Amino acid sequence: MKKNIPILCLLLALLLLSGSCAWQKNVTPAEVIDAMCAAEKPLPAGRIYLRSAPTDTTRHLSDPLLATTFGNGSPPPELDKISDAACFFSYTQPCELAVFLCKSADGTDAVAKMCLRRLDMLKAQHAQDSTNSHYFENACVVVRGRWVILCVSSDPSAVLRAFRRAV
Repeated sequence: MKKNIPILCLLLALLLLSGSCAWQKNVTPAEVIDAMCAAEKPLPAGRIYLRSAPTDTTRHLSDPLLATTFGNGSPPPELDKISDAACFFSYTQPCELAVFLCKSADGTDAVAKMCLRRLDMLKAQHAQDSTNSHYFENACVVVRGRWVILCVSSDPSAVLRAFRRAV
């Protein structure tokens, strides 16, 4: 029996190492943005756009839309760093949620800077609107692994908790 203990320990270690990859969730930006939108109470009227949606659908996060929201009239070069993305844009409130899944962790800095430029632009657009100023009090850009999150929300803490649970 004592001879089998090292073999059992080795097998257990191999099992734990091979199973560690299975414990990581393989979620899509669409699933993440859905979880984040569910945490925004109440969710204002708006639309979710997905980079991976078919180009012939209204849900596609197209280059012209990205050029308008995150670029200066042309798609920002940071888009080369992402593998997929999802955004929620509200029509009635300054609520805006975006998740970008980068191809590698090296691309997150550039994408985060792109999101910070967007946040600065939104703050400037709504600077005179005191009725919705609470959306910008804790608005943020967060990097976690290969994910970059832009969060302009009435409750950013709840939305970011939903993000962490989703991934």
